[in-house]
Amino acid sequence: MLTAPAAAPLSPALEIRLLRTLTTIRTAETSLVVLPALFVGLCIFLKGFTPALAVWMAVCIGMSACMAWARRALLADEARMNPDAFVKRWRRITHTIAFTFGLVWVVPLLIGPPLRDAAAAIFYVMLCGVTAGTAVYVCSVIRAYGFFLLGMWLVATVELYWVFPSLWYLLAPACLLFCWNTWQHANSMHRFVVEHAELEERSQQLAQGFQQAHEAALVALEEKNRFLSIASHDLRQPLHAMSLLVEAVRMRNQDTGVAPLLDDLRSNMTSMSQMFNALLDLSRMEAGGMSPYPEPVALSEVMRDIERIFRPQAVARELGLRLHLPRREVWVHADPTLLRQVLFNLVHNALRYTEHGGVLLAVRRAGAGGYRLEVWDTGAGINSEDGSRVFTPYYRGQQAWRADETGLGLGLAVVARCAKLMDNAPHGFHSRLGRGSLFWMSLPAATKPAHGWPAAMGRVVPTALALRGRCLILDDDLPIRSASQLLLQGWGLETRGAGQASEAFALLRAGFSPQVILCDQRLRSGESGAEVLQSLLEACPGASGAIVSGEFDSPALKAAEAEGFVVLRKPVDPGQLHALLSTWLDTVGAPGGPALAQAVADSRRVS
Repeated sequence: MLTAPAAAPLSPALEIRLLRTLTTIRTAETSLVVLPALFVGLCIFLKGFTPALAVWMAVCIGMSACMAWARRALLADEARMNPDAFVKRWRRITHTIAFTFGLVWVVPLLIGPPLRDAAAAIFYVMLCGVTAGTAVYVCSVIRAYGFFLLGMWLVATVELYWVFPSLWYLLAPACLLFCWNTWQHANSMHRFVVEHAELEERSQQLAQGFQQAHEAALVALEEKNRFLSIASHDLRQPLHAMSLLVEAVRMRNQDTGVAPLLDDLRSNMTSMSQMFNALLDLSRMEAGGMSPYPEPVALSEVMRDIERIFRPQAVARELGLRLHLPRREVWVHADPTLLRQVLFNLVHNALRYTEHGGVLLAVRRAGAGGYRLEVWDTGAGINSEDGSRVFTPYYRGQQAWRADETGLGLGLAVVARCAKLMDNAPHGFHSRLGRGSLFWMSLPAATKPAHGWPAAMGRVVPTALALRGRCLILDDDLPIRSASQLLLQGWGLETRGAGQASEAFALLRAGFSPQVILCDQRLRSGESGAEVLQSLLEACPGASGAIVSGEFDSPALKAAEAEGFVVLRKPVDPGQLHALLSTWLDTVGAPGGPALAQAVADSRRVS
C-alpha cells in the first residue's frame, strides 16, 4: 500500500537537492522533545504517569540528538562524496531514520501497562497530528515518509485491541483510512515539490545558458569590434587612395565627355565611404566606443554643408533638395559630429527612396526650449507594420526594392544610436505609403558662444583655387603617397614623399623645407606617426602638420588630439583637405585665409 507512484527516475542532482531539504527544518527534533514533555505532564495531571513514560522521554531525546547528528553528517558527506555514492548511502539512512522515528513515537504502547481513557485518546490524537505535520516535512523524500508511516501506524493500529478493547474494530479501519489519505496527500505534495525543484533547476540551467550566451555574445561583439578597429586602417587605405586619385584625375581631365563619368565615380566613392563609415560607426556605438562632446552648434552651417554635399546627387537624379531655415541663426546643444551624422544619414536615406519630387531639410521651433530638425521626402513611404523596426540595424522595409542603391539598412540605425548618445534625443517619423515620409529629431536650444563658432572645417573651399607652398607627405603606402602627391601637385604645391621617418629627415637634410607635413599614424616601420610628426615639426619650426589615419579609437590619436594636433580620418575628403591647407598656405585669388586659420586654431578636432 505505502509505495510511491510510478514516475521517471530523479536525477542525482535533484535527489540530492530533495535530501538537502531535510536539513533545513528542525521541526522533527523539536517535536521529539516538546510533545512528549507535554504529554508526560498531562499524564501526571491525570494521575496516569508510569515509569514507561520516563523511558520514552529518554528515547525521544536520544532520537532528537541522532537526527541533529544526521543533519550535519548529510551536509558533510555531500561536500566530500560523489553524487551517486552520496544518494545511495543517504537514501538508505533516511529510510532507516524515518522508520525508527515512527517507532519512537509509539514506544508508550510497547512498554508498560496500556494507556487508558483520556490519556489514550489524547495520545492517538497526538500521533495523528505528528503524522500530518511530518507529511509536510518529509514529503520531499516520499519513500522515507512511507517508512515513517509503517513504523508508527503498524504498531499503533495493532495496539488498538488492548488500548480500546471495546472499540478497536471501529477505530482500526479509521486509522487505516487516515493513513491512506495522509499518504495520498503526501504524494501530491511530493509531486509539487519535485516539479518545483525541476522547474527551478531548469530555470537555473536556462539562466546559466543565457549568461554563457550573453558572455559569448559580448566576446563576439568585442572580437568583431577589435577586428574592425584593427582592419579599419588597412580597409581605408585603398579607399583613401582612390578618392585622391579620382579628384586628381578630375582636375586634369580636359575631355568634357569624361567629366560626367568622373563625377559619377566620385559620387560612388563618396557613397561607398559613407556606408563604410556607417558600419564602423554602428560597431563603435555598440561597443560603447563613441563618447559625445555636446556643445553649441550652429544649425545653418551644418545643414548648408549637408545640402552642398547632396546637391550634385539630387541634381543628377532630377530631384529637388531645399532648405527651410529660420531667419535668425539657430543654435542647439549637441555633439557636432553626431548631429552631422544624423542629418547626413537622414538626407541620404530620403534621396535613396525618392524617385520623383524632392527632399526638404527644415528647422522648426519645438516649444520654448528647443528645435526640431525635419527631413521630408516624397518617396515610397513606409508600411505601418514596418514602423517598429525602422530604426533597427540591417532592416530594410518592403519598399527597399524601389531604391536605386542597395544599402545595408544601417543609416536609420545609426540615427537612433546617435540620438541615444545625445542624451536620448527625441526622434521619430511619420509616413504615408506611396506619399513620402518625415523623419525628425528634437534638440535643446543653446546660446551662441562668445568667441564665435569655428566653422572652418564645415566650409568647403573650392578645390580649383591654386595653393602655394611646399608639402611633405609621410606614408608607408606607396599608392596613397603617389595619389596624395599627384593631387597636391595639381593644386600647385611642391611635394616630396617619404615612407618612413629616416627618409623624411633625409629630405630635410637635402634642403627641402616643408611648410606643411601630412603624416600617417601607423607606419610599417613600427614608428608612431604622432611622434614622428612632433620630431619633424621641431626640425621645421615654421611648418604646420596633421596626422592622417584610418583608425578611430587609437589611444595615441586621442592623446595627439588632446595635445592640439589636427587629425584627419581616412578617407579624407579632398574639399576638406583643401580647406585645411588653405588655412596654412597662401591661396591664389582666395582671400580670407587668416580667418579660416583662426577658426581652425579654435577647433582641435576635425571630423
